[in-house]
Amino acid sequence: MINIAFCDDDLSFLKIVIPLVEEEFNRRKLKVDCSMFTNGKKLLEVFKVRKPSFDIIFLDLDMPVMKGQSVAKALRSIDKNFKLIFITAYENEALNMFQYDVAGFVPKNQLNKYLYESIKRAITLIEEDRPYMQILPVYMPNRQEKYMDMKIPLNDIILIESINKVSYVHTTRDTYQVYHIQFTKLVEKFTGLGFLDIHRTCIVNPKYVSSVGESNIYLDNGEILIMSRRKRKEVLNKLVNNIYEEVIR
Repeated sequence: MINIAFCDDDLSFLKIVIPLVEEEFNRRKLKVDCSMFTNGKKLLEVFKVRKPSFDIIFLDLDMPVMKGQSVAKALRSIDKNFKLIFITAYENEALNMFQYDVAGFVPKNQLNKYLYESIKRAITLIEEDRPYMQILPVYMPNRQEKYMDMKIPLNDIILIESINKVSYVHTTRDTYQVYHIQFTKLVEKFTGLGFLDIHRTCIVNPKYVSSVGESNIYLDNGEILIMSRRKRKEVLNKLVNNIYEEVIR
């Protein structure tokens, strides 16, 4: 069962989009439970206590009382795992929304063009959410063995950096010194898994990026990372392409 929430103050639109989404999931032989909200505050109230939580949320950007961006920020502070699809009447807002970890972007006047691709992407992300393990040799300074192979969920890795030619993996739980693997090899491997190459000494998991400045990357935990100016365009393009691949085509 996939739990889906729709939040939009336009009831007439909800009556159109919900059956379309239900029909698409039914075509894919997937059962869904849909909940409807007409304001963001109510969605937040339910989201905080609902078990199981929503897997996918369709969220309108332009709503009274509480704008979609504010709702998205509040939702993400509670849970990073649900798949967020923005719905709006303004197609050009896509490029400003990547910091909310968005799975899709659907302009209201182009439902047929973007709705089904967004659903497809959300389903793929849900299926891929089982954190697959990365096995890395890490230095063990207080043990007889020089190193041991550590299993680390990819989604738990925040960033990987090189300091004085020594590579470190920073995770949500701890920091590990990588044993006998060149940083360039780590860059090659993890950028292939979606990490952002922001500096010659650092790559970062886009899952933890909240915003991008002129020469800095800002993480959800408040950490600020230096970004090479020459890499900024590439970083932004990768972030946007990951989220709005179908919109930009």
